Amino acid sequence: QTSFEAVNTATMVYGAARLGVSLAGSALRGGGALLSRAGSQFTPVRDYMSSQRVAGEVMGSRNLERLKAALERMAAKKNLEFKLIPDADSALAGAGGITDTFTRLVSVTLGKNPTRLEVLHEFNHARTAIKMGPSVYSKLSVRVREQIVYDALRYNPRIWGRLTAEEQNLSHRVIESWGGISTR
Repeated sequence: QTSFEAVNTATMVYGAARLGVSLAGSALRGGGALLSRAGSQFTPVRDYMSSQRVAGEVMGSRNLERLKAALERMAAKKNLEFKLIPDADSALAGAGGITDTFTRLVSVTLGKNPTRLEVLHEFNHARTAIKMGPSVYSKLSVRVREQIVYDALRYNPRIWGRLTAEEQNLSHRVIESWGGISTR
């Protein structure tokens, strides 16, 4: 395990522990999967973050490609596939990390000109799904998934320090809206 992976694993466990949730056994049950199933089709459930855009630094294509490549490598090690859907139409943009446990696909949809916060938020969902495995991740409640992502962003000074005050406030509102714990 690299130091990056160790920190991410510790962040996931810490985020769940802050909510009094174990990442093992029956405590994984919960509502609000990232997907709802209609027949054999999967429909993304809109993410609160995507409906609340605020001004922020746009993520450059070079950085986006680097993050994409890192998640593709991580997914390949777990025999999964990672797919980035950039410049999605407004109906899908920001739909989040879509996890299909049947095809072992983890994907992220992003709208045009995604901000650093939008990209890192959605990529953290995907990274968590890859690390835990789609079947485990899909059993986590939305509250736990959002807490894991919030903690990964909030407790990384390099990320949090580059967000605007508006983006930080949005992050606090998002986690609080799901019943999570924020540190203002």
